[in-house]
Parts: sequence; C-alpha cells; structure tokens
Amino acid sequence: MITIDGSKGEGGGQILRSSLSLSMATGQPVRFVNLRANRANPGLMRQHLTSVLAAARVCSAYVSGADLGAQSLIFEPGPFCHGTYHIAIGTAGSTALVLQTLIPAMIMHEGTSSVQIDGGTHNTMAPTYDFLANSYLPALAPTQSSMQVNLVKHGFYPAGGGRLTAEIRGTQKRESIHLDQPGRVTEIHAEAILSTLPQHIGLREINVCREGLHVTSAKVRRVDAQGPGNVLTITVRREHVVAVFASCGKRGLRAEMLALQLIDRVKRYLDSGAAVEEHLADQLMVPLALMGGGSFTTDHLSSHFTTNVVTIEQFLPVRIRTKDLRGMYQVEVLQ
Repeated sequence: MITIDGSKGEGGGQILRSSLSLSMATGQPVRFVNLRANRANPGLMRQHLTSVLAAARVCSAYVSGADLGAQSLIFEPGPFCHGTYHIAIGTAGSTALVLQTLIPAMIMHEGTSSVQIDGGTHNTMAPTYDFLANSYLPALAPTQSSMQVNLVKHGFYPAGGGRLTAEIRGTQKRESIHLDQPGRVTEIHAEAILSTLPQHIGLREINVCREGLHVTSAKVRRVDAQGPGNVLTITVRREHVVAVFASCGKRGLRAEMLALQLIDRVKRYLDSGAAVEEHLADQLMVPLALMGGGSFTTDHLSSHFTTNVVTIEQFLPVRIRTKDLRGMYQVEVLQ
C-alpha cells in the first residue's frame, strides 16, 4: 500500500485528488496521512470528501476514514465501472476539481460515463468551467478519448447552486501529448460574467482589458445564478493550444484591479513564448503519465506541479524531466 503524506509539497487538496486519480487508474491502494495539514482548516472539507466518495463509487473502492475534517484515510480501489453518476457537493465547492479527479481513470478504461456534479462552477483558486471546456479537454484530444462538458447553471461562492454535466468515453489506446510550440495567436477574447450585480462592473473590467491587451473580441454577459457573482475570463487561442485565464470578483476588490491582475498573468504567459500556462501545466501531469507520456513548455512551475511530480513517481515507473529554457520551462514525461 502506498502512503501519501498530505503535508508534503503544497500541502493542500491537490495531492489528495492526484493520488485518488492515480489509485483509480492503476488499482493501487493508498493510505493518506496529514491531509491538508498546511491549510488553516486542515483535513477534508466538503469538496475533498466529495471527491473521495465519488472516486469510491466509480471504482467500487473500500474507504476508511472518509469524514469531514479527517486527516487520515485509506482508499482501496476495486473494479472500475463506467456508468451514470450524480454527485452533489452540498456547498459552493468546485465541481471542476471533483470532475478532474475522475477524468484520468475514466479516459483510461473503455466505455462511457455520464456525470452530473452540483456545486460551484466558477471558484477562486480552482479551475472554472471555461478552463475545462476550452483548454483542459482539448489538450487531452490526442489520447483519442471523447469528452464533452456542459454548463447547465452557473454557481458562485458562497451560494453555489451550479451544475456541470459531462460525457466521457474512455479508450485503451495510449497516445503521447506534445504541446511544445504554441503557434501564433489567433484570438484573445475577454468576457465578464455577472449575476445580480450592476452592469458597470463588467463594463469596467472589459474596458481595462481593451486598454491592456490586444483584445480581438469582448463582451459582458448576465447569467441567472443562485446568488451574486462575477468572473472575468480571458481566452487566448493559438494555433496548437488554448490558454484560459479567469479571476472571480470579491467584495473589496475593485473591478479595475481584478482585470489588471488577470492581464499581468496573460502578459507573463505571452511574453514567455511557452505553449501551456501554469494551471494547465499542473493539470496535464497525471493524464500524461497515465496515457503515454509527452512534453510541453510552460511559463511557470507551481507548487502544485512539483507536488504532482512527486505523487506520480510514487505510483508509476515514469521519469519526469524539467529544463529551464530561460523564460520558460520544458517538461518531459517519459515512460
């Protein structure tokens, strides 16, 4: 049984989610200790517990210690089973993070699953629906699996009430993924989404985007959500990859500042010459290690990336190499 110390690396939920994905895909049991030890509220929160329970359903796992606040846990996967799954987080916790826990194992096993997840769809410090649909899933296209995700209803913190649905068809074929050259920029689109908030907030965000970037298209869109919310998304489409940047508004943060902070991230990525922005780099590691290896260039190696490297090497006989190319990094996953 593999032992995962949740206090290592970034010390948050990433090590739990990646380990669950790898355990489901490889069939290796895992014991967790010190879960989320580096967080203000250590142990399993609702969205982490939901990931554990959802993973257990999909692979008929034996689980011991799956309780709110738990810092230790045993997860022993059984037979994987494609099917129809309805998962309710019960809070505004991230639906995208729960889905990303399931995707690597689902694409490795032949068959089709339908998944519905209720909770938050646009969360601070988590991938948004737009990232999943427009960046993450297209980057996995070479795996020859078929994946589609749909946004049924927006959900913002703290009200939640959002819903994602996904159709995932797995395959036993293994293909490497290579995203080393981004190609030229074909579009930069800025979109401000508002729920029950004044229109001028979105307009101010878009105006700053127009001033700070060569935006080719932009819009403000109002949505019907359970509570108030605001998210600004900048999508950079290139010949070989799509980069999605998002930031959620919050009380006390001016619209102009939110937009400027997001623009800084976009400019750092564009100036680097890399193909993959840092959050996609984090999320690509587990699928690459499982599905045939590959390589990519990225503008930044985060603590989540480092945590994923250490975790993957505990489950799989792969070599992961990084090279500093002065302004960007090249990452290779070798099987």
